[in-house]
Amino acid sequence: MNKVIQSRVYWGIFACYSMILAAVPFFYGGTSPALIPYLSATILCASGVCLLTSYLKTRRIRLPLAPVTLMALLLGYGWFMVINAAGVFDTGFWEVMPTVQIFPSLPGSIDSSTSHAVMFRLSAMALVMLAVMQLARKPRYLIGLMQAIAASAALICLLGLIQRAAGATDIYWYDRDILMGKYFYGTFRYHANAGAFINLTWPLIAAFFLSAFPERSKSLKQKLLFQFWGLALLVSSISLWIHGSRGATGIILLILPLWCWLNRTRLRFLKHLSGKVWMTIAGVFVSIILALSITILGMTTERIWSITKPSQSVEMRQNAYQAALPMIPDAGASGFGPGTFKWMFPSYGGGVTPELRGFWRYLHQDYLQTLIEWGYLGSLLWLVFFGLSLLQLIRLLRLPRGQLSGEYRLILRAILVGLLTAALHSSFDFPMQIFAIQLMVFIYLGSLWGIRAR
Repeated sequence: MNKVIQSRVYWGIFACYSMILAAVPFFYGGTSPALIPYLSATILCASGVCLLTSYLKTRRIRLPLAPVTLMALLLGYGWFMVINAAGVFDTGFWEVMPTVQIFPSLPGSIDSSTSHAVMFRLSAMALVMLAVMQLARKPRYLIGLMQAIAASAALICLLGLIQRAAGATDIYWYDRDILMGKYFYGTFRYHANAGAFINLTWPLIAAFFLSAFPERSKSLKQKLLFQFWGLALLVSSISLWIHGSRGATGIILLILPLWCWLNRTRLRFLKHLSGKVWMTIAGVFVSIILALSITILGMTTERIWSITKPSQSVEMRQNAYQAALPMIPDAGASGFGPGTFKWMFPSYGGGVTPELRGFWRYLHQDYLQTLIEWGYLGSLLWLVFFGLSLLQLIRLLRLPRGQLSGEYRLILRAILVGLLTAALHSSFDFPMQIFAIQLMVFIYLGSLWGIRAR
């Protein structure tokens, strides 16, 4: 095959892969349980094709040893718990139906079917991370992937703005019964999940806006890129304040100064903007705010100002944490099994006592839930994995300017800010249980481990 044609075929495959990953959040943010197995299978197959294509092109796959080893240990640990499961949960009788364990003295999940589904999903995420590690070795592939994701996130923010402005009850959604009242936003059924996703992707949109600033090149292409990312940043910035999640709003208020400090050099361009540009920006911003204020500004303002006020949901979460604490020592070193919190929590009073009414699928505290499901051993592996990833990110950001491109630096800063927002949100909610957010985190991790200095 001609080398030019071969190169175009490879580029087309990588472009399709980027579009597949960018399209995942449009499938209801991965919040529909019926869709998650199909989404997992899709990204698993697409990542496998991507890795195979990369191998055929370069005849080698280079992956960093530390994250690959840790992920292999986590997957091996989780799949062993599935294979060595102690039972299957019967929702009819609401109890574990025991099965014959292969190794009775070793760890095993209390529900093989639930843990199997979680581990299949996690395996797909791990393969995405490996594929992105490989893509990150070529700047144009990684930047193309990140641009596709940022554009996708901006479109979801735009959909959310349209929903809020229209006072919609079911725009985009296929089934009203799964909506949580007026609290859906964009493609997410729960506005806190939408807020976590926007917080995770907003820094990436801002990075491409800063990168597109026509400081040197004043070509038409550069101006159009600057205008496109400027509009995307405007839409996503407004969404930061109106999605309705008080927790996500509080996090972005806390993190925004850090983002400004990290990008202080790039933000100097603001001093050079003409009065006409400032007037245009102000006019567009005010027009949008005025248009939205007819239906949503009062509600949004009330929610933003009520961040520091106690609420029923806060009290319920505190009660849930107290009810869940006895589960940790009972889970022990091995845990009850990935995804099994929802079945075990009612045995400890969750959902039964008046203070905790309803079915708790998630604990609204990802760290405690991880301890319960994965135990001390599995949680330690996750801690080491994310800790090493953070150290790798800091190491890259501290490289001399000549060893890392300016665009890569912007992307890495966006990854740092985005991951920090997800980590903070996980302390009082469940963003890491949502498919689209999990996918974004693993893409970020693959990127920071795949980027190499010049």
